[in-house]
Amino acid sequence: MQGLVRRLPAVCRALHKTTRCRTLHATAGSRGGAAAKYGLRALGGAEAAAVESGLADYARPQGAAKAEQAKAEQAKAEQAQTEQAGADAVELTDSAIGRLRYLSEKRQATQYLRLRVDSGGCYGFSYMLDMAEKPEADDVVIDRGGAKMVIDSVSLPLVRGATIDWRDQLIGQAFYVKANPRASGGCGCGASFEIKMD
Repeated sequence: MQGLVRRLPAVCRALHKTTRCRTLHATAGSRGGAAAKYGLRALGGAEAAAVESGLADYARPQGAAKAEQAKAEQAKAEQAQTEQAGADAVELTDSAIGRLRYLSEKRQATQYLRLRVDSGGCYGFSYMLDMAEKPEADDVVIDRGGAKMVIDSVSLPLVRGATIDWRDQLIGQAFYVKANPRASGGCGCGASFEIKMD
């Protein structure tokens, strides 16, 4: 018990001087006074060591709590970005939704389909579709039935209202832009498009 009393100041600093910490300090300092008060026996050497170990571990859940809080904040920010995107942002076909869910389940973590528009290609602009593990700061997150995709805020106006599909054919498998109301035309392969001028 004396070892516990000697180590309590360090444990107190680790616990940020919580009310529970001050109570434990007072109880241990009284050398069994609290134990006698409540009809309990005093701790032996091995038991005191176990208590010391428990007190040292007491601060560890705070890290887990912070991680959970950060995860909740990320989910809240993602939800806000989803709402910002609006219901008409981009549609995913059932086939695309199914494939995104499959990829997330296979990796046991949310997989995001990223749609980006780059300059270039036969018609001036090109669709770039790839996978991401988390959204970037300027991304708009779109959730369709548990399948998630992200579009950066610069590309979104160029693809608003588009439909994304998943094709599984003999020549290959890929996500692609099936239709884009913002495009006035494009190349035969569908990778490049020109903007509709209103």
